Amino acid sequence: MAEEGQITVETVQAAVADSARFDVFGLTDAVLNGEAAHALRMLEGLRGEGVETPVILWALTRELRALANMSQQFSQGVPLDKVFSSARPPIWDKRKPLMSKALQRHSAKRWSQLLMDAQRIDAQIKGQAPGSPWSSLSRLALLMAGQRLALPAG
Repeated sequence: MAEEGQITVETVQAAVADSARFDVFGLTDAVLNGEAAHALRMLEGLRGEGVETPVILWALTRELRALANMSQQFSQGVPLDKVFSSARPPIWDKRKPLMSKALQRHSAKRWSQLLMDAQRIDAQIKGQAPGSPWSSLSRLALLMAGQRLALPAG
């Protein structure tokens, strides 16, 4: 990380920027694991660090696409190990328990609905739909984590 053992302001800034990027993946892990409160804390932390909404939406949508696709296959009788092995990108062994836990949380139809919610958030980020992207991202993370909400979308 630091050249010749010297730590500079630039070195620290680069390390902090790197850790902020990796926290987005921590957010997705919390969501997949059903840790709603932890996911919300991480989301607020990312917001405080200045991580932009498109980056967070990308990470959540990436998981949603995979879950919607895998859930559809699983609902059609494809064994879970085959679903994982045929996924693109492939599901790493260490992520299989997280993905399996998440797949049990919702039906294929519900994962697809959540993917549609992500499309609406994308429109909010672009200023093409009403509502707060941050509020919508919080709602999406909670729903993905398995929380039942009585809050309106948007």
